Amino acid sequence: MAVHSKFLCVGFKSGKTLVFDHLGNINSLASIPLHAGPINQISIDEKGEHVATCSDDGKVAVTGLVAVDNSVVIIMDRPVKSIAIDPSYYRSGSGRRIVTGDDRLTLHEKNFFSRYRSSTLHEGEGIVNNIQWRGRFLAWATAVSVRVYDIVARRTISLIKREHKRGSDWEKMRCQLYWRDDLTLVVGWGTEVKVCRVRKRYDTDIESRELPNFLVEILSMFVAEFTVCGLGHIGDQLTILSSSPDGTENPVLRTVEYHPESYTETSLVEWPLQEKANYTPNDFHLLCLSEEFVFFLVSPKSVVIARQRDAEDHIQWLLDHGMFEEALSDVSQPSGRNLKKYSRLSIGRSYIDFLLDKDDYEKAASVCEQVLGKDKILWEQEFSKFLEKKQLRAICQFLPVDSYGILSSTVYEAVLIEFLYSDSDLFLELISKWPKNIYRVELVINETLKYISSGSNDEDITLLTALALLYINQGGYEKAMTLYLKLQRSDVFYLIQKHRLFKAALFKVSELMDLDPSQTVTLLTDNIDLFPVEVIVSKLSNQTHLLFLYLDALYQRDSRDFSRPYHNDLLNLYAEFGRGKLLPFLKTSDFYSIPNALDILKEKDFVPELIYILDRMGNIRDALDMIVTRLRDIDQAIEFCQRHDDRELWDQLLGYATDNPDFVLAILHKTGTKIDPKSLIERIGPKTEIPGLRNVLVEILRDFSIQIELEENCQKVLVGDCFNLQEKLMNLQKSSLCIEGISTCHSCSQRLIMQDEKKLMDIVMFKCNHSFHKPCLGDQVKCLICTFDPTDLQIL
Repeated sequence: MAVHSKFLCVGFKSGKTLVFDHLGNINSLASIPLHAGPINQISIDEKGEHVATCSDDGKVAVTGLVAVDNSVVIIMDRPVKSIAIDPSYYRSGSGRRIVTGDDRLTLHEKNFFSRYRSSTLHEGEGIVNNIQWRGRFLAWATAVSVRVYDIVARRTISLIKREHKRGSDWEKMRCQLYWRDDLTLVVGWGTEVKVCRVRKRYDTDIESRELPNFLVEILSMFVAEFTVCGLGHIGDQLTILSSSPDGTENPVLRTVEYHPESYTETSLVEWPLQEKANYTPNDFHLLCLSEEFVFFLVSPKSVVIARQRDAEDHIQWLLDHGMFEEALSDVSQPSGRNLKKYSRLSIGRSYIDFLLDKDDYEKAASVCEQVLGKDKILWEQEFSKFLEKKQLRAICQFLPVDSYGILSSTVYEAVLIEFLYSDSDLFLELISKWPKNIYRVELVINETLKYISSGSNDEDITLLTALALLYINQGGYEKAMTLYLKLQRSDVFYLIQKHRLFKAALFKVSELMDLDPSQTVTLLTDNIDLFPVEVIVSKLSNQTHLLFLYLDALYQRDSRDFSRPYHNDLLNLYAEFGRGKLLPFLKTSDFYSIPNALDILKEKDFVPELIYILDRMGNIRDALDMIVTRLRDIDQAIEFCQRHDDRELWDQLLGYATDNPDFVLAILHKTGTKIDPKSLIERIGPKTEIPGLRNVLVEILRDFSIQIELEENCQKVLVGDCFNLQEKLMNLQKSSLCIEGISTCHSCSQRLIMQDEKKLMDIVMFKCNHSFHKPCLGDQVKCLICTFDPTDLQIL
C-alpha cells in the first residue's frame, strides 16, 4: 500500500490495484493496469499524479491518474520485489525516472527519444526488498545492509549494516525505511532502530580523499523490546508499529522519544485485529501523512486509520471513564468552542442523568444550575426528572428565580406546596427568598390556610410566619401585622413604618406596647399627628408603667407641648416609676400643680425634690433647714445661701454651725468675704474643740492680706496711669500746629493764606489738624469734618 494526501493506493495478492479516498471509497475513475502476480510495492510521486507498481509477474507499471501521457509499462525478465518513483516524476524534464529492485537495483529513465534506458546502480547483496526515495537521496535495503545513494551525484554516500548475525531469526524480518524529511532517514530492522542524518562533508575531506559530498551520521541507535513493523513520526517523536516475533499478540502503535542510545515510550495504542490469522511481523505495515497526523495500519485483510487524538477524542475518553466534571471544565475553555460533537449543554445533561442514576441528587441539581442557563424548556425537562424521583428538596435551591422567573409558575407552586405539607422550615425559607412574581401568591395562601385549618397547625409559628410573608407579598399588610403581633415579631414595627399602617396600629397600641415598649413609644412619638395623644393616654390609662414610658418620651421630645395637659399625671408617674427624672422635670416644667407636687413629695419623703419645691415656693428657710438637718450637706447649704444672698439666711446657717465643728471649718473655708468670720467665731463656745481651726484662720488672714496687697498695687498702677496720661495731654496741648502756604480750607477749598491783603481772613485750626476760614465756619465751634453726621445729608 502507498498513501498520498489525496488518496490511498492498495495492491492485492491477485495483482489488482485499487485507489481509495481517505474514507475508504473506491475511485472508479482511476484505472491501474492489472498485474498477473502479487503486488510487491507501490510508489506515488510528490504531486500524486503518477503511481508506480511492481509485481512478481516481472512487470513495472507507471500509471498517470491525471493524464496517460507519461504512463509506461516495463517488462522485466524476473520478479520485481520493490519500486520507487522519482518524487518529481510529474515534472517535465525530470527524466521520468523509476528505480526497481530484484537481485539488483536498476534505474530506468527516459532518454532523448522518449525511450526508457535501464542502468544498474547496485548488485551483489541479494534481493532488494524495500526502496524509499526522498529528494535527491535514495535508500534501499537488502538482506545484508541499507545503502543511501545520491541520485544527483550518482554515487553511494553511506552503507548501514545490520547488527544481527546472518542465519538468525532476524533474517526473515523485513527492513523498514522511512524518510522523516529530506535529510533524516529512520531504519527499523527487527528490534533495532537507527535514526540517521544526511549532512554535507567538509570541503577539505572532499578534495583530499575524493569522498562524496554527503555523508550519513547516526543520531540515535537503540534496541527495542518489540519487533518493528512500520515507522512514522509526530513532531519530534517517532511512531512505531510493533509486534511480537511470533505474531501471537496484537500489533501496537507506539510513540517514542529517541535518545543517542535509548528511547522513552510516551504512549501506546493496541491495534485490535478483527481477523483471526497467524500473521508474522512482515504482514503488517505502517504509512503516515505526518502533516495531517494520520496513520494507516495495514494488515493482509484490513486497513485501519489512526489519527492523533483531538479535543473531541479527549472529551469522549473522559465521558467513557465517567469523568464528567473534567469534561465540563475542558469544554468550557476557549478551545472548547470549536467542538462540533460536544457542547457544554450536551455533556452537562449527560452528567445530570449519570448523577440521577447514582442517586446523587444534590450534585445533579448543582450541575443543572451550571449548564441549563435560562432555557425554560430545558429546566422544565430536568425538573420533571427530579419531580418523578420525588427529589424536589435537591432541586429547589437551584431553580432560577429572577425577578419574574423563567419557568412556569406551576413549577414554583409545586415546590412550595410540596414543602408546605412536608417541611415547614424549608417552605418558610423559600417564601422568604423567592420573588413574589414567580408564583401565584393567592393560590399558595389559600393552600396554606387550608392546611393550617385542617388540623393542629394553627399554632405552628413557622407556618404562621410564612403566611404573614405571603400576605405581605399579596399586599395584605394589615393581616400580616396581625400575624406578626400574634407571633410577637419585632419586625412588625418596620412593617408599620414601611407600609404606613398607622391607622391599623392605633387599634393595636396595647399589643405593640406589650411586644416592645421602646419601639412602640418611638413609633408613637415620631408620628404624633397620626397617633393623637389623648387617644393613646386613654388606651394606656390602665397600664400606668406603659403610660409613664409614653408620657416621658413625649415630654423629652415634645416641641409643641402635646404633653402639657398631662404634667400632673407625669409628676405622679415620675414619682412612681422614674424618680431619677423627677427633679429635672420639676425644674423644667411650669405646668404642674406645686401644692400637689408638695403633697406627693412629702408623702414619698423625697428630700432633694422637696427642697426644690420649698425653694420655688419661697420657703427658703425650711428648704435650708432640710438641707442641713436631712441631707447634712454643708456644701449645698453654703451654695444655697450664696445663691439667695440673704443675711438672715446666713445667720440661720451660722446658727447651725455653732453646734457642728465641721460646719464651722467648711463655712470659714468656702464663704470667703460673704460673711464676717468674726461673727461666726464669736458664736463658738469657749470650750468647743474644732480641729484644724487654726489653719483655716491662718488661711483666711493670708487671703485678706493678699487682697489688701492687691488693692494697694492696683491703686499704685492707677495713679501711675493718671500721671502718664496727664503728661501726655499737656505735651499735646503744648505742641505747635503748622499751616503751609498751599493749605486749603476744608470747607471752601480755597487757600487759607491769601496773597491779596484785602481778602485776608482769620484762620481757625482744630486739634484734629483740620483748618478753615473763620467765615466758613459761621457759628460752628466744632470741626465740620470730624462732627459730620451722615444723617444730615439730603438726597436730591
